[in-house]
Amino acid sequence: MNIIFDFDGTILNSKRRLYELFQQLFIRSDLSFEEYWYFKQAGISNQEILSREFGLSVLKQAEFTKNWMALIETEKFLDFDLLFSDAKKALTELASEYSLHLCTARQNEKAVSLQLEKFGIIKLFDNVLVTKQQMSKKELIEQNIIDIDRNDWLVGDTGEDIKVGKSLGIRTCVVTCGFLSRELLELYQPELIINSVGDFSSFLK
Repeated sequence: MNIIFDFDGTILNSKRRLYELFQQLFIRSDLSFEEYWYFKQAGISNQEILSREFGLSVLKQAEFTKNWMALIETEKFLDFDLLFSDAKKALTELASEYSLHLCTARQNEKAVSLQLEKFGIIKLFDNVLVTKQQMSKKELIEQNIIDIDRNDWLVGDTGEDIKVGKSLGIRTCVVTCGFLSRELLELYQPELIINSVGDFSSFLK
């Protein structure tokens, strides 16, 4: 059985990275970490936060987004990332029985590999797939996992992840420790909603 994992928000806790970058790019922000993530988990984008809370113009929002994409995967901000506390143990257990794959919409393939090595989990994955913002996750998975079938799983933390899994005809699981609230995730009707990847390992036992 194949299990395809998203990276940020699923295996990796990257909330601090996103918050710190938001604060750097918009120094007028007085949002606390908790306030910022209250908005984000309600499905409110950075652009909406900037518009609704601070009255930023469309032109300034576009400039913010351009700078965001240029800095979000730089070493300075990636250093804020942490592995979720139960992720390594769960992935190690799963890799002993199943074929694990990582699929992320990151831009920088090398940075992904360096983080996987840093956290000691790169050897647990048969494939590390990075869209580089050049193709969809669905296309990337179809091109690289040739034996995928309806018994496989895609594990992520967003509605988009669920859509990808359903479009591939496989089962979907989402974690609530990532970027969206349980209430929003339920709207996409995944097969399974759990707190973290550790719970997914327990579910399959």
